[in-house]
Amino acid sequence: MAASIEEKTLLTVYSQNIFMFDPHHSAYLVHKDEQIYTPDPCLVSSEDLAKDGTPAPIFPPVSILRVTTDCLPRDTLHGFTFGSNADQCDILLDNDHRRGISNRQFSIKPDLSTPGIFHFQNHSQHATKILIGDTAQVVKSTRCIPGDTQIHVLLGHFDLQIRVPSHKSHWPAFLENWAAFVTKDKSLPPDLQHLGLGSMLRTSRAPSKTGSCHRGPKIGHGASGNVYRESSRDTGLVYAVKYYHPGRPDEEIHEEARLLGGLSHKHIVHFIELLAKPRALVLEYVGVTLEEENIHSATFTITTLSIETSSLPAFSCYLVILSTSNLVASTLR
Repeated sequence: MAASIEEKTLLTVYSQNIFMFDPHHSAYLVHKDEQIYTPDPCLVSSEDLAKDGTPAPIFPPVSILRVTTDCLPRDTLHGFTFGSNADQCDILLDNDHRRGISNRQFSIKPDLSTPGIFHFQNHSQHATKILIGDTAQVVKSTRCIPGDTQIHVLLGHFDLQIRVPSHKSHWPAFLENWAAFVTKDKSLPPDLQHLGLGSMLRTSRAPSKTGSCHRGPKIGHGASGNVYRESSRDTGLVYAVKYYHPGRPDEEIHEEARLLGGLSHKHIVHFIELLAKPRALVLEYVGVTLEEENIHSATFTITTLSIETSSLPAFSCYLVILSTSNLVASTLR
């Protein structure tokens, strides 16, 4: 195993359960992890060796889940989450909460202010049982997890072990990787469910809701980007996708996504998701049954409205409502 991987490792997960090989977290899976061993300078006596007729064992390396500083959690507020809900969890322990694993069972959150320190957070109403060293605990809230710690999470059939390395042998290199991780984590917007907006904002940290799409004709343009009609290759659903021009500030894009995510009205298109690569805003597409020439030739009337939402008391926005008898669309700025 390359030393550079060790220098980037945040935590590793070990288990005999088949959940380890679930495609949901395949990005973390390491087949046949080659452990680095410290050599023993002492030798067994030749007499003892001569008496031992046991063939040399062949123990295949185990498969593990390795979370590194190159990874980002789906939920930046809670960190890397374990449970049975694929939409909410980074590590999927099971796909059915009726077998005892909560939608979100627990999470391991990096302490961004202290390199190498993590917080074990319980999210289950039934608590989570863990074993650290010789101490068994029923965790209903949070436990601090320093480096060089092994946590045995007691979940019956779904038991697992989480190891947080110490990084003593390569601390300067780890600090550099940790700093890069913190910078990336802080640059991404938090999941909007924690802001009380009830929105479906997602970035590249989670699988796209829309999946792979086929790009159709351009249906709009503006100072910040161009809008295309796209259809999902998987479902056939049609979306309006706004691709931002290069150089557009990330803060402006995130603000627009937050704003759209907090609005709900029958005459305002629904926000679907925010994509990070490429930078694009996915919206509901209205007027699917209209022919393209009808859209381009339609005469629009423009009304400017000032709306202050209850979900965002500190912000107000202007919506430009473009309307015809068959089409109502909205866009920011």
